[in-house]
Amino acid sequence: MSSEERQIDQTAPRACLLGLPREIRDQVLEHVLLSPAGLTTVRRPWLICPNNVPACPPSVCRVDRQLRAESLPVFLSSNIFEVDLASAGDNVHAFGHWLDRIGYENAHNIRYLKVLGWIQIPFGHMVQRRWLVASFDFKAKTMSVNGKSTLENSQMSLLSPVQELQTAFEDLLRMREGGSLEAQDLRDLIERFHGLSIAY
Repeated sequence: MSSEERQIDQTAPRACLLGLPREIRDQVLEHVLLSPAGLTTVRRPWLICPNNVPACPPSVCRVDRQLRAESLPVFLSSNIFEVDLASAGDNVHAFGHWLDRIGYENAHNIRYLKVLGWIQIPFGHMVQRRWLVASFDFKAKTMSVNGKSTLENSQMSLLSPVQELQTAFEDLLRMREGGSLEAQDLRDLIERFHGLSIAY
């Protein structure tokens, strides 16, 4: 390669993500950042959960400050994040570590959170265990239990632990006066669910 060719090569514009117009960059990021499966905030052994996709922000969020500022909110608001409180280990603490990694200042961007675990249902003088999947949409300000809204799922919503969780969620929304939930609010919600759950 001659020196003249090298000069032309160095002055030619390079194709890069930041060189694209913002609208096109946003479309590219949506495809890169959206996961087809739920993302787990707590890593589990692959043999137990082969579909375990960690909720770590993708590499594009670590390129530079501008791309992090543009991509992390899209990543957090577009994906469903799962917290499995039924598996062994201190998953409440692990969820807190995950919040630390994404940054407390970014927690308000989380839109979908799915919490899984066993709950204790008072049954006369005994206690019955039931599997519960509580899904939260913080933007729509809704909670569903086992795939149905709490209004549709009247049988589950009558159970006192589900009522407690619904009340805790409504209290958090009321405290924020319709605004976004913060990192501490998410921690409180997970701790409230954990208080109702039974870990194996």
